[in-house]
Amino acid sequence: MENRFLQLVPLVFFTVMAIAAAGLMIGIAGMLPAGIIWPGIGRDYLLTLALAGMGIVISFLHLGKRERFLRAAVGIKHSWLSREVIAAGFFFVSTGCGYIFMKIGQAVLSDLAVTAAFIAAVYMTWTIGMVYNIPGRFTWEGFPNTAAPLVIALLLGSHRLIIISGSRKSLFEWLFFLMWLVDFLLALSRAKVFRSRMENKYTFMFPHLLFPTRAGHMARLVLSFAMMTMAIFSWSSPILFMIIGNIILDRLCFYVGAVELSPKSEMASRKAERMKEAKAQRANYK
Repeated sequence: MENRFLQLVPLVFFTVMAIAAAGLMIGIAGMLPAGIIWPGIGRDYLLTLALAGMGIVISFLHLGKRERFLRAAVGIKHSWLSREVIAAGFFFVSTGCGYIFMKIGQAVLSDLAVTAAFIAAVYMTWTIGMVYNIPGRFTWEGFPNTAAPLVIALLLGSHRLIIISGSRKSLFEWLFFLMWLVDFLLALSRAKVFRSRMENKYTFMFPHLLFPTRAGHMARLVLSFAMMTMAIFSWSSPILFMIIGNIILDRLCFYVGAVELSPKSEMASRKAERMKEAKAQRANYK
């Protein structure tokens, strides 16, 4: 059990860093149509590259071996994990190109690279949600888990746009409020599903962490509500840290609260075992 939990740690770190990097890039790309170059743009680029780069390095720890990483990268036609790996790599490269072109004064090439990085950021966060969406395709039942990474990245990006532009009552502010509402409803839905699974005796991968996971769901809702309350009065820096905290809580609750077996599948598994044992006994009698 402990070994399985330790294997989740790199996965949590990778997804948190990837979502945060995607949110920062959405903030950079959102200012592209206005042609605004703000004093901290270089810092935003470097922070995005640092988060994406560390996330990719940490993902090697989750995949374990270089051969496994290469196998994950070549199954793009059928595997969401492969698409996630390719999207993360393309996102890192295009962000790096955008920064280099900006530094050497190639505005057109920089804009093209940032546009590519924005598309990669959106797709990467979608693949993060799709990787563990059983049966590997979009379903309305799995929509809260699938959409959560992208929605939080858009929430972070819209906050950065408000800070960069320095304007209230703008389109960016409405985007923030919309993404906050969607994120809050998704978090509430996932908390209800988790509670329902506890009450219906699902078999969890980490049963000894059920109470902390439930507390994490509640903390996510409380933090989200506090963030909105603060945003009504001021767009100060604590909101950014609240969003990062929400990303961390979201990923921890998702992975640690994973279900191993539903009651129905557990009953089917036990029935199959009993039938196998009965068949073996009949063979012995013969």
